[in-house]
Amino acid sequence: MIIDSQNRKNLDTIFKDRLSKDKINEIINRYNTEFIGDRLIKLDLKYLELRRLPKEIGDFKSLRRLDLRYNKLENLPSELNNLTNLRRLDLRNNNLEYIDTDLSGLINIRRLDLRENGFHKFPEFIFSFLSLRELEINSNHIIDFPKEIINWKKLRILDIRNNDLISFPKNILNLKSLRILDIGNNHLKEIPKDVDSLHNLFFLNCQKNRLEIIPPSIGNILKLQRLDFRSNKLKSLPSELFKLRNLVKFDLISNKLEKISENIGKLSKLRDLRLYDNKISELPESIGKLRFLWRLQAHHNQIREIPKNIKDLINLKEFDLSNNQLNSISEEVWKLNSLEYLYLQNNEIREISDDIGQLNNLQVLNLRNNKLGSLPLNIMKCKKLRMLDVRNNEIDKFPEILLNFPNLQLLGIDERSISDKIKIMLNELQKRGCLILYS
Repeated sequence: MIIDSQNRKNLDTIFKDRLSKDKINEIINRYNTEFIGDRLIKLDLKYLELRRLPKEIGDFKSLRRLDLRYNKLENLPSELNNLTNLRRLDLRNNNLEYIDTDLSGLINIRRLDLRENGFHKFPEFIFSFLSLRELEINSNHIIDFPKEIINWKKLRILDIRNNDLISFPKNILNLKSLRILDIGNNHLKEIPKDVDSLHNLFFLNCQKNRLEIIPPSIGNILKLQRLDFRSNKLKSLPSELFKLRNLVKFDLISNKLEKISENIGKLSKLRDLRLYDNKISELPESIGKLRFLWRLQAHHNQIREIPKNIKDLINLKEFDLSNNQLNSISEEVWKLNSLEYLYLQNNEIREISDDIGQLNNLQVLNLRNNKLGSLPLNIMKCKKLRMLDVRNNEIDKFPEILLNFPNLQLLGIDERSISDKIKIMLNELQKRGCLILYS
């Protein structure tokens, strides 16, 4: 990299009392430090343990990005106002509790990262950032949103996860350009009924709050592609929610749901459905209509049987039904030819059908902690199997032929089911790099 001597000299001068010459050279050669001609466009100053930013930083008036993440800054110099071309300012993980410097001169800021500091309220000057597109202020102590946020008419991404919000800030509803709103890990008990005024949202994250209901109006945000309500207190879902025909990922982990409506089949574009850690006793038949679904996580529920229409999930790659109350597996499961990961541990399954051999793409099969007395030899047709765990079952004699999987990397097996011959074969497997886990 050829660097104008004056720019190099400026960097040396600014940091000579703070950093070694080698460290300055390393900064200049960092990926996120960039020169165009003799102009410094990006400057990467992260992980330098800086407690104070030198005021001469304001001399680099061509800067478009300034990265100050992971330092120990407690305030910022007013000379930053000279950086009128700055588009992105990264201040993540410093010691900032407030910024008393007026930085309203940074009129072209589009992306501002204030994550993992100690802010209790927004710095006043950021309300003058009329070009702001992305604001990340998660992991602070914000408790309220002032009305001035309506100035951010171009804001598209707002991340306020992991703060101290008790109620949903109504002022957010004025941010009509929002595409992504992450308000997870707060203390919210409700979402406002007029949340559908955010009609351009395609991702709404409300995980780890105290929500008991989802407002029906959410079904009017037709552009939504991702919804995350994990770790709340939901007992049911509004029927209007199933109007969200563009939904691709839906997360309902760790709630109090006892039933999933047959309307789930209307979410025809769904690819990722996470239902685990609820109180669901059955999966709806209409789940078979989710032809694009590739992940279905329904573990840690109370499911006793698998619906026959499950066979229609022709793109399903991951199916997790562990920690339920299954005592048998529907033959329709063995018709899921795209399946790669099948988790059935911690149930009461007594038998696995010979038809398991149809799963020729299967790579991971966990059958641990069931009541299996034997394994079908047809499982050998699953040539791609990398992990097989059958520990803590009732298998008296492990079939020798099942040690011939060509790609096996992990095998869980009961020690009592091992003959002397199998011990020799297991030693050979270990020499090939296979990890053996014993019960």
